[in-house]
Amino acid sequence: MSDQRLEEIFRQFYIADQARPSPDVETSFHCSDLDIHLLFNALSNSELHTRAKAYTCLQNVSSSNPDTQKSIADILVQGIPLRPGDRIYGIYKAAISYDDEFFNLENQFSAELNEYLENNWESEGFETQEDFYENMAEEYGQFFPKRISQHVFRDTAIDIATSLHNQYAFEQDPILEFRSNSEFDFLEWCRDNHIETPNFSNIDPLDREFHKYEFKSQILLGLREKGDVKRFGDLCFNMIGSFTVVREEIVKEYTYLRSTIELDVGA
Repeated sequence: MSDQRLEEIFRQFYIADQARPSPDVETSFHCSDLDIHLLFNALSNSELHTRAKAYTCLQNVSSSNPDTQKSIADILVQGIPLRPGDRIYGIYKAAISYDDEFFNLENQFSAELNEYLENNWESEGFETQEDFYENMAEEYGQFFPKRISQHVFRDTAIDIATSLHNQYAFEQDPILEFRSNSEFDFLEWCRDNHIETPNFSNIDPLDREFHKYEFKSQILLGLREKGDVKRFGDLCFNMIGSFTVVREEIVKEYTYLRSTIELDVGA
């Protein structure tokens, strides 16, 4: 019966959350103290998704009982309980390196670096793996993607990473000094996006690349002037790669995930 009631609470919260007039409007989801304590118990569930949904609901409930209200506040300070073996999703911002010719997006994790990071933090004298990670990121920052946040739900992480990629790409200048994907056809992308393209076949082959470069500059500038962050980000993703990467990570120890971004409890 408690499992069924818990699912009802999740469903009711999801409906109430979706009905908010604006994401910025704070609303409380009303639960009895009995239901609130059911959410407390759900934080010990073997399924991470259940723990995450319970934590998200607790972010939006209140109680007239001061003791219950204090318990909610104490739990929210800690975060979502994580257990060894849980799979979460980290969002990383790509590092930018320079090879004397082009800027390069460094958004890959080498197997050797991953293994070293996960297995040597104690022997290197660090108190936590996170401390070791921060030290490595600082020392090898030119080649080491930097973690922005961690999330329980993969779809949530992908949506946020896509939005951040668009933002980072739009803010980055100059885009055309990044190494391009050799398989990317800029003119085909323009046609797919209903952008009129010149006929470069009529231009002297010796001048063709220069004119194509000027045309790319013109399109990028136009998207910036329009504030078209989404299409600018899509162009950069196809042309030079992603400014963000989502990485599945396996939790190694009992800890907490402190998330400031709302979770999709309907997942």
